[in-house]
Amino acid sequence: MNGSIFPMVNRRRLLQLSAAGTALTVLQVGFGRGAFADTGPALTWISPRGYVETPDDFHYRIAEKLGFFGDLKVEYLAGPQDGTASVKFVDQGQAQLGAPSPGVFALGVDHGLDIAFFFAKHPVDIFSFAFRKGQAVKDPRELAGKTVLLGSIGWKPIVDAEVAQVGVDPATVNSVEAGAGWAQALAAGNGDAALVWEGLRSQWAAQGLDFDYLSLVKTSKFPANGEILKKSSLADPAKRQLYADYARGLAKGYAFAYANPRAAAAIVDEAFPSIAGKGTPEERTEYIVQLSNTTRGPYTDTKGWGYQHVPQYQEFFDIALKIGTISKPIDASKVVLNDVVPYANEFDKAALKAQAEAYPLPDAYKAVDIAAIRARNPVAYP
Repeated sequence: MNGSIFPMVNRRRLLQLSAAGTALTVLQVGFGRGAFADTGPALTWISPRGYVETPDDFHYRIAEKLGFFGDLKVEYLAGPQDGTASVKFVDQGQAQLGAPSPGVFALGVDHGLDIAFFFAKHPVDIFSFAFRKGQAVKDPRELAGKTVLLGSIGWKPIVDAEVAQVGVDPATVNSVEAGAGWAQALAAGNGDAALVWEGLRSQWAAQGLDFDYLSLVKTSKFPANGEILKKSSLADPAKRQLYADYARGLAKGYAFAYANPRAAAAIVDEAFPSIAGKGTPEERTEYIVQLSNTTRGPYTDTKGWGYQHVPQYQEFFDIALKIGTISKPIDASKVVLNDVVPYANEFDKAALKAQAEAYPLPDAYKAVDIAAIRARNPVAYP
C-alpha cells in the first residue's frame, strides 16, 4: 500500500515481530555506517514499507537534491518488509529515524519502545473511501452496515479506527480482503466502498477508475505518518541538533513541493528512473499534489511545517485503546514532541517559494496543466 501509511497490526503480532527483531544486527539489514560516525554528521532512516523507490517520499528527494540538509548526510534504507521495522530499529539504535503510521507507533509505545514522534509528515488524515459513481455517502457514520473492500485484511484496523472515531461500532462494518485488484472489484460491482489514500486516488483515475469519494481530511481528527526518533537520544545536545537540522531540511522540502509540485515530480523522476517510466508527467504531478496537500494542516501557517497538534494524537490513542489495538493508555504529550519544529521553520519562506517557482522544468513538465490538477484536488488547509 501507499508508503505513507502502513496497516496497523495487532498487539500480539507486534510482540512476535519485536521478539524476532532483537536478533537482527546492523550487518544483517545492510546498514553500512553508524549515525554519528567520525566521517561527518549523518543519520540513517529506515523505510516503514521495505522499499524507498516511491514518490511518497518526494520531500526527502528534494532536500537531498537541493542541499536542504546542509552538511548532514541522510542514508535512506529499505529495511525488511515488516510494517513494524521502523519503530523496532529506531528503538534498538539500528536506525535513528523512521516514519511509521500512528497505529504502528502506538503499538510500539504500548510495547515499551523508546520512541517519539518529532515531526509530522501528514498532520491530517490521508484516507478516503471510494464509491461507484452516484453511490457515495456523505458522512462516515453511514458506513455502518456496508461492505468495505481492502487490498489486505491487515488494513482492517484502519477502517475500524476511522469509523470508531465517529461513534460507529467497527463490528457493523464488513471489511473484506479483495486482493491487489480491490479497486477493480469495486468498479465491477462488488462491495459498497473501498479504502483509498491520497496519491493512490490519482493512480486509480489514471487507470480509468472513476469513483466518487468520501474524503476524511476535513472531518477526521486523526493524523497520518510522522517522523520518529529514539526519545532518550534528545538528551544529547549534539544528536538533538542533528535531528533539528534534519527537520529543517524536511520543512524546506515540503514548502518547495507545495509551491511547485511539477518540480517535485521531476526531481523524483531524476532520483528514480523506474518511477519516471511509469505513467505520464501529469499523472506523476497529480500524485505529488494530492500528497503535498496533506503535508499542510490547520496549524501549518501559524505553527510551521511538521507541527503536531497533541490533542489530535491523543484522540487517536484513545480510540486505539477503545477498540483494543493497544492495551493501556498513552499520554500523547509524552511521546508527541514539537521541540525542533520552531527551529525547522527558521528559513526565508518567500525566498524558498521563489526558488521553487524558478526551478527549471523539463519540457514534459512545462506542458502539465498544474492549474487544472489543483482545481480537481483542492487543498483542505490552504
